[in-house]
Amino acid sequence: SLSLITQNKIEKVFQAQKAAFQKDPYPSIDKRIHRLNRLKKILTTHQKEFHSALWNDLRKSPFEVDTTEYAHLLFEIQHAIRFLKSWMKPQRVRNFLPLPRVKGSILYQPKGVVCI
Repeated sequence: SLSLITQNKIEKVFQAQKAAFQKDPYPSIDKRIHRLNRLKKILTTHQKEFHSALWNDLRKSPFEVDTTEYAHLLFEIQHAIRFLKSWMKPQRVRNFLPLPRVKGSILYQPKGVVCI
């Protein structure tokens, strides 16, 4: 079980993330790409710390971490950067009402913060 100090730290981080989301709930594509690139840089910069943490917690070797965890994360970040523009593009939908000059679209937006 988590110690009370650890639970408090997690709660503080989660509250900070929620506040940041409420401050900017619909970031631009440029801001999202910047954040993804920052995440990629953090992962690259702290690779040894991730190796150490996963060894201590799960007894995963650095090679196993790189092949099963790390490479997958980097691939997913690159994939998100590559397709983000198309994911953010409004999707046209058919208008079911017989109104002239009325157009409909769906604009996908983040729904909030998740603490896993």
